[in-house]
Order: sequence, then structure tokens, then C-alpha cells
Amino acid sequence: MSPISFLFRMVFRSVTVQRYRFLSMVITIATASTLLVVLSSLYLNAEAQLAMELSGVPNMVVEPKGSLVEVTSLNISDVLAIKKKEHFWRNNIVNAVPVLLRDGEAEGVNVSVAGVWFEKNLQIENESYTFGLLGFKGWNYSGELPDENSAVLGANIAEQLAGMDSIRIKIDGKEAELKVAGVLKTGSYWDDYVFIPLEKIQNLTGKNEIDMILVSALIKPKDELAVKAELYGIDSLSPEEFEAWYCSPYASSISYTIEEVVPHGDVKILRRVTEVQEGLISASSSVFASMFVLTAGISLIAIFTSEKMYVETGMRFFGIMAAMGISRQKLYLQVMAEIFTASLISAILTYIASIYIAGFVSRSVFGIEFEALSELLVLSVTVPVLISFIALALLRKGLEKDVVEVLR
Repeated sequence: MSPISFLFRMVFRSVTVQRYRFLSMVITIATASTLLVVLSSLYLNAEAQLAMELSGVPNMVVEPKGSLVEVTSLNISDVLAIKKKEHFWRNNIVNAVPVLLRDGEAEGVNVSVAGVWFEKNLQIENESYTFGLLGFKGWNYSGELPDENSAVLGANIAEQLAGMDSIRIKIDGKEAELKVAGVLKTGSYWDDYVFIPLEKIQNLTGKNEIDMILVSALIKPKDELAVKAELYGIDSLSPEEFEAWYCSPYASSISYTIEEVVPHGDVKILRRVTEVQEGLISASSSVFASMFVLTAGISLIAIFTSEKMYVETGMRFFGIMAAMGISRQKLYLQVMAEIFTASLISAILTYIASIYIAGFVSRSVFGIEFEALSELLVLSVTVPVLISFIALALLRKGLEKDVVEVLR
């Protein structure tokens, strides 16, 4: 019989005899590793997903850049430019809605009218996007999906025109009868507007330009670099600082890049919105980071303790084996094989459990499914093995004692 087959035979017999202690170690390692992987996945995904959820309202407005000499205008091509590949932060633009504003009448009531996209499917450089007013998830819309002959009432206007299924809008002397599709509650001055399709208001006014573009973008909280750029201007930044600022998704850097692709536009950051977004992201990230550190510490201690107890409770058995003439080296290799076998089984259990538990927790917390990152799954395999070396070092130290001392 070869030494390797003999070793595995001894491991199998030892595990069978000590099956409860072995099973306890496997379950402890698997549970601690799974907890570490799941919490790590949440921590690494939480900030990005929270930013996505908070981007449900506009946090920037693009308006025409005006001067005493010339007043520029915006058009639909400017909306498309924000998502073209030459825009550095195009992937952080979640929604962009063109707006054309006019004063008008609705059933004899003076109202402010906004022509917008309700839900517009766009093809930009072979990529598909859906932009529109209803894409602002932070704004509460109740009703049916509007079409080209529909109107959406702001919450305050809806109270004035309560009970009406259709309204007649009059703008610049022209009229259009539109079906009331629903009510939009924004918690802002937009509650005082009647929203109609952009094409409809352009037909009524004969204007192809737009007055503004509402933009929602994924941003990160400000740090010292962003504050410096905001207080003293980007000219105060060194080339290295400017590059770091430009390549970080601050509200200020994203607005700067939008002005690069829409040079005739003036981007205004909605400070109250961005400050709330930045504060929530920063606070939540701190909470998840604290949870991650605490969980990592507890998990590592649990793995080490389970392996240490397995070794220490088996010391008497090792002493008996040593008294029977089995070399300390063979005993050490046997225990090493047992612990590595437990780590391997735990890794398989962790891999399976993490995939399902990470998905379940992320659906419960954020409403979407995160995947347990492959790097974390690899970490869950390697950590128990690395900790095993510490436990085995304790075993080696114990085996250096006299057999009689060990048996005592």
C-alpha cells in the first residue's frame, strides 16, 4: 500500500471516528465563509446600487448658454450627445429628458405646460436606451402609460382639474385635446405643471428647440479634492489632481464633461438633490463598511477557533498514536489532510450557499439580484486554508511535547 493511499485511509477512518467534531468544524467554516462572502458582496455592490436608486430624480439641468451678444439654443441632438462615446461619463448618465416650456390654458385655468418625452426608446451608436419623464423613479407616477395624445398632470394641477378624463390645452392660440393618463407627484415645483408630449407642444408652438434637459447621473460623495475644485476652481488643481478629479464621478466633474460635449449648454447642479444623494451614499457606505469589518473579524475568529478546537481535542488521540510508534511527521500529515479536507468540503458548501444567499439578500434589500463576486468565492476557499496553517502550527508545537505529557 502506497504512503498516500495509507494516509487517506487513515484520514477517512479518523474522520469517521471523530465525525461529530469533524462535521462541526466543516459547518462552522462553511457558515463563517458564507457570511463573509455574502456581506462582502453587499458591501462592494451597495454603494453602486444605492447611487442607482438615488439617481431616480434629476440632479442636473442643462440650459442654453446665454450672453449679452448671443443666446444659444438646445435641441434633441444635445440629448443624444450626452450618451455618445465621446462623453467620458456617458455610462453614469441614467436619464436625460428634453423639456420645452410654455404658458397655456387648460379648461380655462392658466397653467404652465412642459413638453417632454414620457418614455422614448433611442438608438445611439448601436446601443439602445430608454429615456423619459417616467424614468425618474424617485418621482411617483400613478396612471397608465401615456401616448402621443396623452397628458400627465402635476399633483397640484390634478387637484384643480380633479375628475377630468380629458383636457383641452391652449398654447399660443392653438388648441389640442388630450386624454389625462395619470398624475405625477415630484415634491417640487414640477407639481404645478401639465406635461404633454414634446412633439405635440412643438407642433403647437412651431418651435423645434428645447429649453432645458433634465439629467440624472450617478455620482460619488465629495472628498477633499472635489471640495478644492469647487471652492477654488479647477484651475487651482495640479495636472495630477485635475486628472484624478476628471476621472472621478463627482457631480462637478460630470457636469464639466457634459459641457464638453454640449459646449453651448450651461450645466447647473441641483445642490439640494446632490447633497442629499451624497450624504445618503456616504452614510450607507460607512454602515456597510463597519458591518463588513465586524463580520470579517467574527468569521476569521470562528474559523480559527473551530480548527484550533479540532486540533486540541484530538491531542490525546495523537498521543496514543505516537505511543504506538507512529511518527510525529505522519501524525502531522494526517491532521493536515483532515483539516484541508474539511476546508475543501466547506469551500464547496460556501460556493453553493453564497450564490443563493447573496441573491436572496440582495433581492430583499435592494430589489435586484447581486451575484457573489468570483474574487470573493476564491477568497472563501483560500482563507480557511491559510488559517489552517496557524492551527497546524499549534499542532506542531503540541507534538513537540513528550508523549506522556500529551496523554496527561
